[in-house]
Order: sequence, then structure tokens, then C-alpha cells
Amino acid sequence: MSTVRPFSGARAATAYGPLVAVGISHRTATVALREQAALTEPAARALLGDLRSMPSMSAAAVLSTCNRTEVYALSSGQDPIEPLRGALAARGRLGPETVAAAGFHHTGPDALRHLFRVAAGLDSMVVGEPEIQHQVRRTAAIAAEEGMLGAATDRAGRAVDARRAEPIVADEVARYLRPRRLARAAPRLASAA
Repeated sequence: MSTVRPFSGARAATAYGPLVAVGISHRTATVALREQAALTEPAARALLGDLRSMPSMSAAAVLSTCNRTEVYALSSGQDPIEPLRGALAARGRLGPETVAAAGFHHTGPDALRHLFRVAAGLDSMVVGEPEIQHQVRRTAAIAAEEGMLGAATDRAGRAVDARRAEPIVADEVARYLRPRRLARAAPRLASAA
């Protein structure tokens, strides 16, 4: 019998302290804004090139789906959020103020936790949908091809791989699927089927 250890924010704070997540999603932006911010694969690669030219960015990945456009980066800069918003806005045909107003940002362990929730399908419009796992793996592959996947982000990307994600996010899933939340999620799951 294997023991599942809960996610430890303290451990993650050391390894992923400079991790930053900036973006917009179905939780924060209208469909029109998400459509404007959506990036094709060539545009995502171009954004990675923009981030590579920033001396404070050591690694980055761009996740763009129909429901979210997010940038994950390791940064040694004092305030990496604004440069990331600016780069995302420029490639996403939005103003930085629009990304700030209709978006979100997470740093350190909160950014890693957000990535795990996204990859596990817990932050999807249809909770648990499996397509996001493929999209996250593809995002990591593109970042690696562009030379922007550092060792720490590679570990995070492998950790959210569907075959490895279950132990890491088990406590998050258990919290999410408490009976009162499961009852509210059931109609969405039924309509998706």
C-alpha cells in the first residue's frame, strides 16, 4: 500500500519561489477577451522568444486554450508580473491594463498549485475534462523545443502529467469533491456527457 503525501507549500516555496503565473481564463474574462488573447502555436512560440530576451526570465511556458491564455515563468526579477502581463498583452492583441483588469496572477507555491489545478481539470469549465492534460503536455513540449523549459519547470510539467498527477493533487481533488460541491458539479458533468 502506498502512502500519498499531501502537497506541501513549504517544500514548493523553496523549489518554485520564483515561479509566476499570469493570464486570463474563463473565471476572469469574457469570451470576447479570451478570443482576443488566444494564441496560435506560432504566436506562443513568438511570446516565448520575447520572454527569452528578458534577462530576468530563466524559463517559461505558454498555455493557450479556448478557455485560458496563461504564461508560467521562472523569474529572478523584483516584479515579474508587469513584464509578463505586457508580453502577454502584446502577443494577445490586448492592452496591459486589460490583462491586469480581466486577468490573474499567482506567485511561488500559489502559481504551482494553480498549474496543478489546471492540469488536473479542477479549474476547467467542465470539472475533470481530460483534454487539458494533453494541452499542458503540449505546452511543456513547445517550451522545451524553444529552449525555455528549465529543470524546475520540467519537474513541474512532468508532475502534472496525467500518469503522475494523481498523488500530487489528491488532497486538492478530495477538497474539491466534498459532497456539497459534488452536488453542484453534477449538472455540469451530466450536460457535458
